[in-house]
Amino acid sequence: MRFSEWEPRYREIMARFGFSQAREEASANWLARALSPRGSYPGRRARVGDLKTLLKDRDIFVIGRGPGTFPPALPGSRTGRGVVVACDGATSSCLARGWVPDLVVTDLDGRLSDEVRANGLGSLVLVHAHGDNLPVLRRWLDRFPGPLLGSCSARPRGPLVNFGGFTDGDRAVLLAESLGARTVRLVRFDFDHPAEGPGPAGRVKREKLAVAREILGEVQGRGRLSVLPFRDALRSRSPRPPGARPGHALAHLRSPERPRRASPLVRPRTRGRSRGP
Repeated sequence: MRFSEWEPRYREIMARFGFSQAREEASANWLARALSPRGSYPGRRARVGDLKTLLKDRDIFVIGRGPGTFPPALPGSRTGRGVVVACDGATSSCLARGWVPDLVVTDLDGRLSDEVRANGLGSLVLVHAHGDNLPVLRRWLDRFPGPLLGSCSARPRGPLVNFGGFTDGDRAVLLAESLGARTVRLVRFDFDHPAEGPGPAGRVKREKLAVAREILGEVQGRGRLSVLPFRDALRSRSPRPPGARPGHALAHLRSPERPRRASPLVRPRTRGRSRGP
């Protein structure tokens, strides 16, 4: 999705929640400078091509941090093309199971030490700048060893991308749609019972999740990408032909041992490399 297509929805969301355009721009400008070729970020800068290689023609499992347990295993597709995308705080849950996500989509309100750890183990991280997270961007960006790419809510500039989206979950789905994924399966998504609970923070989160649900419905309506809850996706799978071997593309994420890199496309940073200023 081009920003010109997304912008009317973005303006609507800004007005609905009373977000500050000046703060959105300031956050995007800071991240764009940090990730520019001469910027302060000391890790490896990823490119849109890395994301496209990871997602195009693949079956994507987008992991949320809703209530409930993980399924015992995430089946790969029949062609062995499954990719695990963790939405922010879901990174901690993935690591606890011994899974290193292929991609982490985050606006940095999860357990950031776990997101840095996943990045060092090989997860490509898409860090998002919006009007409320400039302080945490300043504190945490340089702790990521790479590979890392930046996105923003405002009009994209410099190395930043914007494929649309409001929350980490629907932003991950729009990213998958824009870069040619085959299917998306939503795991541990609950739009009615946010992790923030029933208080004021929970009420705001439920309102945000209502917007996210609308956006996912729009994706489904366009018909370019199939988006299903994980259980529905299981029910819709075609039976494997007799004698066919299962394509366990995600078997390397299920080990009870130390978490392993999920993707050969990204590499952890070497120990001796300087972090820079």
